[in-house]
Amino acid sequence: MSIYVHRYTDLNNAKEKLCRQVMSMMMMLMILKFLSSRQHFASCILIAQAIDGLVDDRGDW
Repeated sequence: MSIYVHRYTDLNNAKEKLCRQVMSMMMMLMILKFLSSRQHFASCILIAQAIDGLVDDRGDW
């Protein structure tokens, strides 16, 4: 039982780190929105959506 709890804690820590990384990436995308053309920003949104999909998949663990 203790091994299961320990692994669960590790998973939560990993998810927290991943969430922080995604949040910082979103901030960078917001900055890109102001610095670059709309066409470039549209591609950034597609990348962000792809990353978001990966996070959703892993969140179902």
